[in-house]
Amino acid sequence: MIKEYLKYMNLEDARTKFKLRTQMLDVKFNYKHMPQNEKSLWKCDSCQTSIESQSHIMWCPSYSEVRIGKVINNDSELIEYVKKVLKIRDKLNLTK
Repeated sequence: MIKEYLKYMNLEDARTKFKLRTQMLDVKFNYKHMPQNEKSLWKCDSCQTSIESQSHIMWCPSYSEVRIGKVINNDSELIEYVKKVLKIRDKLNLTK
C-alpha cells in the first residue's frame, strides 16, 4: 500500500520522510555499530550534551534557531526543519 505522503510530497521531501520513518537519518545512534560512532559514545557533535539520536536532533539546543516558528508535528514543517538541520550538519562536516 502506498503511503499517503508519497502522493503529495516531492521526491526529496518523500525521501526525507521515509528516512525519518525508517530510522535511517544520518545520526550516530541510527548507525551505532560504526566504529567512529562507538568511539565518540554517540555524543552529538553539535551540542556535546546528549546521544545523537533522531529524537535528539528534533530538540537539540544547537538547532533551536532553526525550530523557531515551526510546528514539528506538521509533515511539511518537520521535513523543512530536518532538511535545514542536515544541511547545517553537512556544511559543518558533522555527517560522516
